[in-house]
Amino acid sequence: MTDSIINLINQTKPEAFIALVLTFGVGLVVAIISVIGGFVYSLRKHAAELNLKHEMIARGMSAEEIKTVLEARSEK
Repeated sequence: MTDSIINLINQTKPEAFIALVLTFGVGLVVAIISVIGGFVYSLRKHAAELNLKHEMIARGMSAEEIKTVLEARSEK
């Protein structure tokens, strides 16, 4: 199988091979950046929610008030 792939690569024009590698390479980079970006977004969102909870606790809000605020916030 690897011999047939090597033969195919050798028979292909270099410009076509470079274009193919660049196309898949760019697609792979975009996919990796998307996954990392989604992960960073979820981490920052979670950190912001924790910070909000800590601020509400510091202000002396009760657990019921915090729950009401968080439920109202999540409906949007």
